[in-house]
Amino acid sequence: YQEPHPSLNPSIQVTLRAALRGTPTELLTGAIQTLRRALPDFRVVSPVRGTEVAGWPAAHVVTTYTLKTQTGESFPVRSRMWLVPRNSLMFLIGMSGSPTGEDQCEEEFRAVRDSIVIRK
Repeated sequence: YQEPHPSLNPSIQVTLRAALRGTPTELLTGAIQTLRRALPDFRVVSPVRGTEVAGWPAAHVVTTYTLKTQTGESFPVRSRMWLVPRNSLMFLIGMSGSPTGEDQCEEEFRAVRDSIVIRK
């Protein structure tokens, strides 16, 4: 939705970082520890598990938490995250929406994930 939007606006974010040592599941498990400390109601809905994204080994997790805005509003969030190491880099892919209703965006997020191409 165009901003400003009165409720949670579903989003997709891809972040590229220098790769660290470890398997995709080890790396994503470590990454979510930071979120646990930052978000008091952070919960893992679907535990970190190995998978593939664009043919590359990856890890995936589904979480929930409450997003608090600068204006004091609160919105429940369901987040899906993938970590994809590629040579000296790693991709962190996050897709967040509402935990229920049409803004959960499961079909849209699945289509985006399936369209990802990571070149060698």
